[in-house]
Amino acid sequence: MRPLRAAALALASLCAGCAGWSSWEPPQEVPVRPWRAVGPDDYMVVRGDTMYSIAFRHSLDYRQLARWNGIGADYLIHPGQVLRLKAAAAPPRPRHVNGDIESVGMDDVEVVKPQPVAVNSPPLVDAGAERPDVGGAYEWTWPTAGIVVRGFGQDGSR
Repeated sequence: MRPLRAAALALASLCAGCAGWSSWEPPQEVPVRPWRAVGPDDYMVVRGDTMYSIAFRHSLDYRQLARWNGIGADYLIHPGQVLRLKAAAAPPRPRHVNGDIESVGMDDVEVVKPQPVAVNSPPLVDAGAERPDVGGAYEWTWPTAGIVVRGFGQDGSR
């Protein structure tokens, strides 16, 4: 009779322990304040966010988002942290002037778009122009000197 009494006591303890679960409420979350002002191109991290989830929601690459915000390879973020969703504006490049020559960066170069060529336009190269003489030193030859042992076809023929 002792094993039956021990089983009944274990079942009663289990039921009593589980009874409290139905009345359990999660602790109230403390509101998180942003670390700095949140602008239109910013995002404030909330509990449960990851770099990947934030980047995915805003159609960004999480590695690029981390670089823009100075976050290391551990991609660790905290609730309340404010992340930039766009790259910071680059400072203007300094111009270097040496006499009459001015050096500029690639951002300062104007890109010219190609213009379409009309169908009946004159050729760009004169077809009647003489070709340069290469000296006649080159001649076409067979790629190898020797006897062909076997051809390259399926049946071994040429």
